[in-house]
Amino acid sequence: KMKKAFNYIVVLFFFMFFPGLLFYPGEVISHSRKQEQAKKETDNTNKAIQDKEIQKEEKEIRISIPDLLLLNQEGEKIRFYSDLVKDKVVAINFIFTTCTTACPLLSATFSNVQELMGDRFGRDVYLISVSVDPVTDNPERLKAMATKFRARPGWTFVTGDSQEISKLLRALGASSLRKKDHTPLVLIGNDTRGTWTRINGFAQSVQIERVIDGMIKR
Repeated sequence: KMKKAFNYIVVLFFFMFFPGLLFYPGEVISHSRKQEQAKKETDNTNKAIQDKEIQKEEKEIRISIPDLLLLNQEGEKIRFYSDLVKDKVVAINFIFTTCTTACPLLSATFSNVQELMGDRFGRDVYLISVSVDPVTDNPERLKAMATKFRARPGWTFVTGDSQEISKLLRALGASSLRKKDHTPLVLIGNDTRGTWTRINGFAQSVQIERVIDGMIKR
């Protein structure tokens, strides 16, 4: 009798405090699956919202890119259009090495983009970072920045004569009176098709990658 009474008390205890474990195991599992499904749907919804925001910010533009003689991070002389842009899909951002706010974020985003592109990076798409402070940003400083952000072949950092860089920035719509006021934008273009778009440089890496992917397929 004592044993039966004890068992009764145990069952009653679990019934009072853990009814789901005793009587509704299927519902517990079902609830967990519903939570996972709800999270997945929320993530998909957020992704769709972010994509729409990027599409709103995307602006197709017409630009004429000058073939200026500049320097890359290796100190090599390059022609900006002929060597870096002609017949390629490229993404261009604007940075300077003494920047401690926006530029590290922009460079980190490009670093992530090159990884997201996988084997296509350096073959189907190229990245270009143009210094807005050519007086300070010599090739050595740009190479150190490239190393810091693990730049792979296909990502070129550009500097050069101040007047030539000013011409380039004006042509690309990225000119500003002070380097600290430069616009955090990314230009993405398919030179073969003559198609260019401009998006917010603070967009997420995956969003920029999707815009680039769309440009490749055009």
